[in-house]
Amino acid sequence: MVAVDKTRKEAIEKAARLRQAKDKVKRLKRIDWLEDRIMFEGLERDKEFVKKRHLPGNSTSVAETWVATFGKR
Repeated sequence: MVAVDKTRKEAIEKAARLRQAKDKVKRLKRIDWLEDRIMFEGLERDKEFVKKRHLPGNSTSVAETWVATFGKR
C-alpha cells in the first residue's frame, strides 16, 4: 500500500479492519482510504421492502429493487 506517512497508513489499515469485521471481502478496498468519513454503507436486496412498496393494481413485482443503506458520519 502506498500512503503519504505512517499515521495515514495506520488509519487506512484500521478502517480496513473495521470494515472487514462485517464484510465478506477480506482485502483492502478503495473505501478504506476514506476511513470513517463515509455515510454510504451499501446496496442490498430486501424482498420484504419490495412487498411493502408494491403498487396497488399492479400484479407484477419489480425485479430490480435495491435498498441503499446509510450510517451516521
